[in-house]
Amino acid sequence: MVVLLFYLYKMPHYERPHMLKFFLPMTSSKYTILQDIRGKKLNSVDLNEEAPTYDPWFYQQKRDFIAREIGRMQFTHDSESVLKVHFGDKNSYGDFVWLLDQAVRYRCKRYAWFDDDFYFLGPAPSELIPLLNL
Repeated sequence: MVVLLFYLYKMPHYERPHMLKFFLPMTSSKYTILQDIRGKKLNSVDLNEEAPTYDPWFYQQKRDFIAREIGRMQFTHDSESVLKVHFGDKNSYGDFVWLLDQAVRYRCKRYAWFDDDFYFLGPAPSELIPLLNL
């Protein structure tokens, strides 16, 4: 009688690390972005919470507002308003990644980071459609 034992070798599963990849154009500078947003409506949110007034519910409401505002600017094609989110010492890298994730989820193509501020601009105004002569 012959007994065959099979050893099933399972290959180890290696997960690929998740990485952030985004393009930083060299043609835009801080001053060209500031020139683009001049004269537009600026909505500013300070995401840097001080320790004594830190309230998790209030902080989550700020994050919800930021997500809704980015979505509103994208869905309504609002090119006349800008969302400015201020970061500080109390913010973590996770907050920065969360904000980039919101930009990716809502397919925001125009955003900038400088001076501890994250600027979200609405989509570029598309070419005007000529009116029909009736």
